[in-house]
Amino acid sequence: MNLKIPIHKGRNLEVRIANMKDWDIAEEDRKDLLKFLEDLGMGKVNRGKKISEARQVKYLDLLKPALEQIKKPISKITLKDTEALEKWVFKTEYAQSSKSALLIAFKIYIKWKLGEVNPCDFSCGSVGDIMKIPLKVLWSRLVELRKKKDYFNPNCANCNLCD
Repeated sequence: MNLKIPIHKGRNLEVRIANMKDWDIAEEDRKDLLKFLEDLGMGKVNRGKKISEARQVKYLDLLKPALEQIKKPISKITLKDTEALEKWVFKTEYAQSSKSALLIAFKIYIKWKLGEVNPCDFSCGSVGDIMKIPLKVLWSRLVELRKKKDYFNPNCANCNLCD
């Protein structure tokens, strides 16, 4: 039997969740983040792949600066807010890999928050292609799709939103 040895002492999900009360974010997002973490752990966000607690901590670490920078609930942000966030991220002194990871985590959170969307609605490609779409384009397309009743396109050949 293999014994799992914890090597990351500071990666405690319960501690991070308890510290969320000190974050400067909207109460709505604070509650939604808890649901998001639960869905990550159950595999509802990533096509059945369950996300470990250490990875959930990483999501929290990446989402905190983005949500604090926006300073309003995700349900109320606009295209200008997402553009401002993207500009802010690229002006920070984070490493390029951290900037990319922050934006990817934010995109995944937005996608989860607004509901399940078929990747064909964006790029006629895989789920990974969603991460290559600029944040402002992703946001505007998600808003566009939410306005439609039948936004789920199971047949990519009929997709009229793809470029």
